[in-house]
Amino acid sequence: MDGTLLEWLAGLGQGELAGLLALRPDVLGPVPPRRLSELAERLDA
Repeated sequence: MDGTLLEWLAGLGQGELAGLLALRPDVLGPVPPRRLSELAERLDA
């Protein structure tokens, strides 16, 4: 996979990111849900 995981996640839409995390909550490790929503908002901005 080219690029970093964060670059790949930044390319996902918020819905895709939420879907991925619903299927694989271990992808980003133990991240508090509030932190995830902040990250998703920043990626969509």
